[in-house]
Amino acid sequence: MKRMMAVFGVALCAASLSPQAHGASPAACEQGDAEACRAHGLRLEYGDGVPQNGPQAMQYYDRACRLGDGDGCAGVARILFNGDRGVPRDDGKAYPYAVEACKRNSTDSGCYIAAFIAFQGQGVPHDRDAGHDLMMHGCKIKDPAACGYGANIYALGRFGFQADGRMAFNFADRGCGIRRPAAAEACYIAGWLVSGELGISADIPSAAIYFERSCIMGEAAGCLNAATMLHRSQGIEAAGDKILSLYRQACDKGLAAGCTWTGFAHLEMGDVEAAKTRYREGCQGGDASGCYGMAVALAKQGRHLDGRDWTARACDMDNASACEYLAALDRHKSELQAHREAVAAYQAKVAAVTAALEEADFRRAIHLAVEQLRDRQQAARVIVAAENAGRIGDIDDIYIHTLRSWFATTHSTADAIVHRELKAIKQAEKASQRQFRITPTRNGPPALPGGLAERMAEHSERTYRENLNRYLAGGRPADPRVYRVLE
Repeated sequence: MKRMMAVFGVALCAASLSPQAHGASPAACEQGDAEACRAHGLRLEYGDGVPQNGPQAMQYYDRACRLGDGDGCAGVARILFNGDRGVPRDDGKAYPYAVEACKRNSTDSGCYIAAFIAFQGQGVPHDRDAGHDLMMHGCKIKDPAACGYGANIYALGRFGFQADGRMAFNFADRGCGIRRPAAAEACYIAGWLVSGELGISADIPSAAIYFERSCIMGEAAGCLNAATMLHRSQGIEAAGDKILSLYRQACDKGLAAGCTWTGFAHLEMGDVEAAKTRYREGCQGGDASGCYGMAVALAKQGRHLDGRDWTARACDMDNASACEYLAALDRHKSELQAHREAVAAYQAKVAAVTAALEEADFRRAIHLAVEQLRDRQQAARVIVAAENAGRIGDIDDIYIHTLRSWFATTHSTADAIVHRELKAIKQAEKASQRQFRITPTRNGPPALPGGLAERMAEHSERTYRENLNRYLAGGRPADPRVYRVLE
């Protein structure tokens, strides 16, 4: 909900003129027709059929004022007060014209301008009592801007007046009922009050009506809050089209938050692309929630990391939720990068296994699969490939021992090959042990049969290495030399 504005601001425009007045000519003004003077001043002020010319417009308004037309006086005050149309702002010169317009019961913002200048003390001495009287008189004669100003003063407790919700609502309700563009602020304040502010009982349907009137009269925040009230009370499913229309009007009137909420409504209705368009407009308009909403919409499409820059923009605008999400995204990005690197390294080693198999280098292939990858699938792949090639003997005994429990539940073919080879290794070891026979000699130590000494040395070295590797792999070495090496 938009908060009350600390300084009252209303777009001051001339009241509409009758068709007869629009047809009046400068000549009629020269002949003393006050309404013709004012009508031509209006055309000059807004460039209606003639080149826009603020100073000349003031001259025609001034002539109308001197001929007794209160709205003519208000026209001079308005141009001087707004400080546009090529005329610099001058509250001191605007004040007497505004007071004269109010005295002549002009409802064209004269009382509001006079009250504002008196309260603010800009260009004239500050006069709280005069400002209050001018404001009260203006609202009484149905000057919507004066009613809105009174509502603002009592809602905020300004200029020494105590905040009074009931007084503020009386001003706002009367001003909103006038149904002119200058009543936009009065309608907005009425909606704000009946949403449950300053002791006024909450009436959400009535608040939505006041806000929508404000929207119709050009107040972008009124469009936004009317949509918010309907969104809260009825929901998208019940009033989606109207809610979306009001949000869109707030956006189109230049309110960045309106664009963001339009995006939110689109997202809730399932139109992610439309949501992204409006979120982008909200972000570009300076609304942090629009930037964050863009990231949320991208996440809906599974593009979480694509939303990082939008999330960072929202975080830079002090959106706490965006900052938390940004930290999570960065953690995810780091983890994802680490995962990608691990996958790439794994794939490179698998490729190396494949290359070794293509070259029928089964020793290198099993080494890569077991020592570097420690991957059961790749090890099974090598064992089966070696078996199919009739080269299972190329696999060192130490790997056969290592793999004895790798494939029990996952690779039955490889498991059968490994256990077959284990059985063969054990049988070979028993046969080798039976060959060792020592015969005594008469002179010196017993002699070994021819060639047996070399075979024993070779066997000792091989079993030593096997036991050492088994120890490192978690086995129980039988060779006491392993312990001595480790010590």
